[in-house]
Amino acid sequence: MQFTVAFAALAVVFANSALAAPANGTIVLSTSIAPVDAESAGGLIPLTPGVDKRVVETEFAKRASGYAASCSSVSLQGVTPRDVIMSATCKTTSGSTVRSGVSLNSCLGNSNGGFVCKKGGNAWLSCDSFGLSGTFLSAICSNTAGGGVSTSIDLNNCIGNSNGQLVC
Repeated sequence: MQFTVAFAALAVVFANSALAAPANGTIVLSTSIAPVDAESAGGLIPLTPGVDKRVVETEFAKRASGYAASCSSVSLQGVTPRDVIMSATCKTTSGSTVRSGVSLNSCLGNSNGGFVCKKGGNAWLSCDSFGLSGTFLSAICSNTAGGGVSTSIDLNNCIGNSNGQLVC
């Protein structure tokens, strides 16, 4: 059985809720939770039991997001055993292009085996075996129990283009 975590799922939960006003005037909200398939939740990806695919966005990530619309030729390079540089050719405000790079340690963190957008997060102190597919970065990151967890994140939610420079 698959469950979809989304605002659409919350709407389903509230649609199945019942309000009751007992004699003492207290309002009680009782809910019934039912599985929601991806189609009825607007095409969202269902979670697989035991696999955490949450992406935590912070305010800095929302401000900086969107490098993919103005950058091309994106590549990743492991420069030390514990750091990865993302490089791209990005447009400036004048319309020219420049090659720039950003350390993923400065933009990503590891939260119990899952990537999070976090300025100065130092994800690569506990992640390795990275790959890039489109804007999605995947890697193996350690969780609090010491195990390795396969995780991925859309870098377009964490990294942006500021006048030709990749920024968190």
